[in-house]
Amino acid sequence: MNTRLSKITRAVILALMLFFLIIATVFISNFADYVAEEVLVCELTRTVIFIGGSILAVPCLCVLSMALAFPSAIASDEIFTLKNANLIARISLILCVDCILFLTAIIALLCVGELLVSPLLAMIDLIGFALAFLLRILADYVKRAAKMKEEVDATL
Repeated sequence: MNTRLSKITRAVILALMLFFLIIATVFISNFADYVAEEVLVCELTRTVIFIGGSILAVPCLCVLSMALAFPSAIASDEIFTLKNANLIARISLILCVDCILFLTAIIALLCVGELLVSPLLAMIDLIGFALAFLLRILADYVKRAAKMKEEVDATL
């Protein structure tokens, strides 16, 4: 059962990576074109959105590639380990850095004069910070569970 779940999890993560690559490139270029044509005429804004969006995609791909370690943990039935807790903590840190980069891009848009799209992006950034915070809490719980599991294994 665990190997089957592991294979399904790995397939979902790889599909997410492929989906993210395709959607991110299409969305970033289309969004940059939309902003340049409909909202703003400034070519600098289009360039900032395209480069910023491309930079923001890198941490997301790092998180998805790090998540590929979880299916092997599921297969070997070693979910509550310090290794997984540290991995979740690193994912939380990368997500927080990505949100900071995203906030920088929002501030750059505000400086250029874009006032229509920025509130929506700020809400998305707030959701990202909340998710990073929740992942950090999850990492602490997994770390505590790993310590408790070690104590139980040592007792037996």
